[in-house]
Amino acid sequence: MKVNATFNLSFIGIFCAFVSQIDMTVADCPTSELWTQLVSHVMENLTIGDIDRCYRTCAAKPGCQSINYYKEKSICELNSRTIENTPNARVANEDSVYFMIPDPLPPIPGKYTNGIK
Repeated sequence: MKVNATFNLSFIGIFCAFVSQIDMTVADCPTSELWTQLVSHVMENLTIGDIDRCYRTCAAKPGCQSINYYKEKSICELNSRTIENTPNARVANEDSVYFMIPDPLPPIPGKYTNGIK
């Protein structure tokens, strides 16, 4: 099962490298970490069958900055923060894949902000 997650992430990395040669910068590609999760900043839990839909759901939701995805249970956690801006909230978890959304939509004032300005 972890082989599939590794394959999907490898594909995304290869895709980003390829696309960056066309008309993007590498900064436009998502930051991901296998076997890692962000804790204490989950704004919504969803049951979603694949990591791509989880990622796209977060990218379309105001205030969502990153995801934790658990393939075995098809659980998608939408986070209001990132590991990059809350490094102490990083936890090792062999069942999780973490992705940062590179250009998140701004939060709706008063919703899921937890002190974000």
